[in-house]
Amino acid sequence: MPPRSARGSNAGSASRTTKTTRRGTSSRPTRSKSSPEPSEPAVLVALERFDLRIPGCRSLKQKRHVLTALTAALRQRFPVSVAEVEHQDLWQRTAIAVAAVGSDQHHLRRVMHEVEKLVERWDGTEVLNAELQLVWPEDR
Repeated sequence: MPPRSARGSNAGSASRTTKTTRRGTSSRPTRSKSSPEPSEPAVLVALERFDLRIPGCRSLKQKRHVLTALTAALRQRFPVSVAEVEHQDLWQRTAIAVAAVGSDQHHLRRVMHEVEKLVERWDGTEVLNAELQLVWPEDR
């Protein structure tokens, strides 16, 4: 039976090869020269801090009950993350932070406005201060 390939060669050496360039094999995404730069960054973070008073609380257990219900309602109704960020050891005071991530500034502002309305209406709490920040990435 005759050999399949010539002596000293293999099937791979018979195939054509093409020269690759660094530019052609870059793993970084490239933008088409015809497509314009985006007007807003791809990632935007909306962060709102609420300083709250819970006047009816007489224990940390009561405070935890009020906060657990509030944070669960926020997470259930909106695509947000919520955390208690200050005054964990005080019965009648707390500060919570609510964050949402997206690419559309107007949508995030609407979501955070609805969050504000829910927190302000929440039974047993009083909003002392609310501060909204929109955070864009440093470099694009």
